[in-house]
Amino acid sequence: MVKLIKVRELLQEIEREQGIVTPSEVVKRAVSPKSPIHSLFEWDDSEAARSYRLWQARQLITRVTVEVDGSEINDYHNIRVEINGQQQQGYVSAERIVSDERLHEQVVETALQEIKYWQNKYSTIKQLGLIINKKELSNLERKIK
Repeated sequence: MVKLIKVRELLQEIEREQGIVTPSEVVKRAVSPKSPIHSLFEWDDSEAARSYRLWQARQLITRVTVEVDGSEINDYHNIRVEINGQQQQGYVSAERIVSDERLHEQVVETALQEIKYWQNKYSTIKQLGLIINKKELSNLERKIK
């Protein structure tokens, strides 16, 4: 497996040379089998095309919106939930999330985990510290447990 330090060095090289790192330049540098990041890319065109179509499907699903109380919201949410006793990752409509109490609880728990992750990730940026009320977050976590 490629060490992240090698990836970082390559990205820094691109930025030094071009002023910005773009995905197209990264792929260009990865084409050579001698590149330290070559193995991180799918070079089988059939598999790459299949993966790209899956990405397109995810983009399509997440662009569907509905109007709720005069505001447009995403209709489908990418979540990890238990369905028929098995953990699954996929998209669930907002309507189903609201109407299925068990599913709703799972989504709230996942949302809280994501908020905590975001909070920890950006904890060093003072301006963002005001956005999340840690006390209210703790209170909400206690309520749902």
